Amino acid sequence: VAVTEGSPYRVGKLVITGLSLESEQKLREAWKMEPGAVFDKTYFDEFLTHITRPNKEIFGNIPVYYEEAGHWLRKNTANHTVDVLLDFK
Repeated sequence: VAVTEGSPYRVGKLVITGLSLESEQKLREAWKMEPGAVFDKTYFDEFLTHITRPNKEIFGNIPVYYEEAGHWLRKNTANHTVDVLLDFK
């Protein structure tokens, strides 16, 4: 059996909606995958478990309220990037 891997997908944009500017900044600081790095789906899945509910570890003492955190991965097959979209409601 021969396995031929294709080009890895790289991190594109991190798009966050539904949070205050201060909360969004804290979330961006917690996100450790830099643009251009190889996309790590395992890290993404683990990160999602930390944002299921407002988390003091990420947001500190900022009052953050949301009931759900939606997430989508937007793949761009032309340039092999993945944009991460997080929507808080």
